[in-house]
Amino acid sequence: MPRQTVTLRRSELYDRTWTQPARAVAGEIGVSDVAVAKACRKNGIPMPGRGYWRRKACGYNDPQVPLPKLVKGGDPWITFTASPRPAVPAAKVGPENELTDSVDEAIVVPAELGRRHRVVRATLASLRHQRRSPRTLLTTRYEDRFTASVSLESLDRVERILQALMTGFEARGYANTPGEPGHPLTIEVDTEPIQLAISERTKRVVHVPTEKEEVRQELNPGWEPPLYDVVATGSLAIRVINCPGPSQTSTIRDRAGHPLEERLGELFHLMKDAARRLKESREAEERRRKEWEEENRRREKERQQAELERARFRRMDKLVSHWQRKEALRRFLDVVRERMKVARPELVPSAQAWVAWAEAHLEDNHPEDALFLEPLLEHGSSAFWEYSDSYSSQWR
Repeated sequence: MPRQTVTLRRSELYDRTWTQPARAVAGEIGVSDVAVAKACRKNGIPMPGRGYWRRKACGYNDPQVPLPKLVKGGDPWITFTASPRPAVPAAKVGPENELTDSVDEAIVVPAELGRRHRVVRATLASLRHQRRSPRTLLTTRYEDRFTASVSLESLDRVERILQALMTGFEARGYANTPGEPGHPLTIEVDTEPIQLAISERTKRVVHVPTEKEEVRQELNPGWEPPLYDVVATGSLAIRVINCPGPSQTSTIRDRAGHPLEERLGELFHLMKDAARRLKESREAEERRRKEWEEENRRREKERQQAELERARFRRMDKLVSHWQRKEALRRFLDVVRERMKVARPELVPSAQAWVAWAEAHLEDNHPEDALFLEPLLEHGSSAFWEYSDSYSSQWR
């Protein structure tokens, strides 16, 4: 089918993009929303920021960015080359449907709070209890509340953010469970426990001595006031504490033109990614544990086999020693018999008695017969322990 062109004035395109979402404008023209955004950037036309239409649907009146004038003046024409396609009705791409296209717009922080979640109440009560603390940031790390490190001035903002998160968690079926003593609250995402922390950035500024400090320094010249003060900046960030990997990949924070309230939807992406990483890390740890156990079993088997070989050798060595002594005794008896031939007659009977006993003993004891009568040593048998490494050091 032939392509068709659509021509709009720069001011007309500006009015359209601030009247309805970019997808609806693109549907009417017959191009993609990427083409509309590209044309706006090229011609210096400001567009609504992320979350604008969702916030407008919730009653917020965000200011509209005025259309800047061109250097050369005038109101030029902008031409789009469109393929014929049915226009997308504006009602189907309104703010309620835009929610499904961008997770970042799924969480709206209300300007006024109604009933607060139990966890939010506990967290804020813990923080406000420290309002007289001399520290710059108030902290809480109890097991039934969020981990937080924020200034007193940011408490109202933190409360609204945490309430919006708890509402989003419940809408997605994420259960929250108190951590063990000393551990923060956990949110269960895909059966994985996720721990969150909200914190505020600080900065150092040069300390200006107070009148009281100047008087103190005059009275005590050896005392010096601090060189710097630590002050809160009001810039908040939320981090997945227990996410494996660098913290930059598990943190969202305030950005210029995009406060944390508008980026809460990204947190759910981070939490699901953290759950995936935790699962992969646990599975990898389980594989390493099984490999370690298998390696230990292999080494133990090799050790037992080596110990069994040593025990069998010691048993054989003992039998050889007995056989060698028996052969030495036979040669000794031969020598005694030769001496009996030249010995005095009265001494022969005693020698004959010893020779007769020794011959009978040698006839009844054959060390080599043990190889026919004894089974081969096996690990753990009673005979094995007699020749094992732990039995005696005489064979080592």
